[in-house]
Amino acid sequence: MGLTPDDVHAVRFRTSRLRSGYRMKEVDDFLDQVASTIAQLQEQVQRSDDAIGVWKAQAEQLQIRLTARETESASRSHDTIPIPRGAVADVEAMREQLRGILREQLRLLDEGPSASA
Repeated sequence: MGLTPDDVHAVRFRTSRLRSGYRMKEVDDFLDQVASTIAQLQEQVQRSDDAIGVWKAQAEQLQIRLTARETESASRSHDTIPIPRGAVADVEAMREQLRGILREQLRLLDEGPSASA
């Protein structure tokens, strides 16, 4: 990394005797603020890096679990018979036909033997 808080604290400015320079107290105060800010930013970066590491580990675990589920699902799908397109509609139509036949049978039963003779 480029500049550290220690680098900022170690900086010393030379004074000039020929002309007026900066007020050393103001420069030192400012450098303290800079060093403090850099230290805070470094801590934030470290916390962010730590959080990213945790998130990456969690993502890897989720990917492993997802892959395992997909593999399990694929192996189960080999044990079943695939349903062709349109088969569901055919089954529904047959179900409706059977309902109609059953209704007719129930009607005939309700009418009794005299109705069929």
